[in-house]
Amino acid sequence: MSKLVSFIVLCTALNSVTAKDSYCYGNITFGNIPFTIQELIADVLLKSIPATFFTDCSNVNIPIANDSIKFYFFNSTSSYVRIDSDNPPQLDPSKRLIILAHGWLCSMNDSYFPDLRQAYFKRYGDCNIIGVDWSDLSVNVWSIAYCSVPIVGAKLGDLLCKIASTSGIPVESMHMVGHSMGGQMAGFTGQRVQTQCGSKIGNITALDPGGISYQVQLDESKRLDKGDGIAVQVIHTNAGILGYEGNCGTTDFYPNCGTIQPGCLDVIQALKNAALLWPNNPQAILNNSLVNLPLTEVLCDHFRSIVYFIESVNSKQFKAIDCKKCTSTILDSLCLLAQALNLADYTIMGEDCPPVNEEDAYFLTTNSKSPFAKGDAGA
Repeated sequence: MSKLVSFIVLCTALNSVTAKDSYCYGNITFGNIPFTIQELIADVLLKSIPATFFTDCSNVNIPIANDSIKFYFFNSTSSYVRIDSDNPPQLDPSKRLIILAHGWLCSMNDSYFPDLRQAYFKRYGDCNIIGVDWSDLSVNVWSIAYCSVPIVGAKLGDLLCKIASTSGIPVESMHMVGHSMGGQMAGFTGQRVQTQCGSKIGNITALDPGGISYQVQLDESKRLDKGDGIAVQVIHTNAGILGYEGNCGTTDFYPNCGTIQPGCLDVIQALKNAALLWPNNPQAILNNSLVNLPLTEVLCDHFRSIVYFIESVNSKQFKAIDCKKCTSTILDSLCLLAQALNLADYTIMGEDCPPVNEEDAYFLTTNSKSPFAKGDAGA
């Protein structure tokens, strides 16, 4: 598979993919998205682009308008209202507050977020849920989406501080859940809350937080980090490809070793096979491998983090083992020995992940289809 000619060319030649519709609905195929983005995704899947390929936002024109960043309040009756970020509504402080943020190419009404909201309502009843819709910026070329994340995160942080002040809801009791770039956004939101409120968000859950461009950010203020919340749970399902590779939370989970998930199509092999038949012909490679597949299937490993988390909201069966190494879904032999002797340290991945005093990495295996959790057999 050939590399992109230049990411700068991508940024200028396709500087405004229309954000009218998200690409993360199940009926949107890989072939429905612009070819330059298809190429980018394919090159990322094949690791043909270094993590350093884009980190400079100084020359990016971000098309932010008054309506580019929207916040919505959801309740258990499936209705929702737009939130005025300058004058947020009074929320019931006795109810749990959960904030949800989608990722690149998606919106708050696709990529499994409606299912996540319903899972929360099933468990907690009429809780407070705020959805961040930044699809006018996220359904765009990588540069615009990437450079928008700190801006959206800061605006969300300001909103949460206002809600804390007007509704009496401590930020320490809030829980923010973000997928992909939304997971990285949670880090920027957490940083803003600390600056503006003087306190940390209680819980951050980052679902396979974006790795491209963030992987090389040694400055922790430019990416998600364990210090961005009191408890920062990270679930890695496509680490080193679309997701961040390496620990970046207080608790990092690696289902099936964190990169390839059972039940997902082997799209990488499909690309490699097509490349053998149509060498140096990107259009033919994509047309004969991924073009008719839904984007959610092409990026199945990346989206599995959301699917696992949705299940975890009403299940405590994602049992994980503390271990230092996991290769090709096989745990380190010392971990297996500790497990056999009942000496291993276990915890629960997902909504019921307990707070920890020390950062650690945990591993587990899952089923290839729902229900994904294996309980004791998964650790």
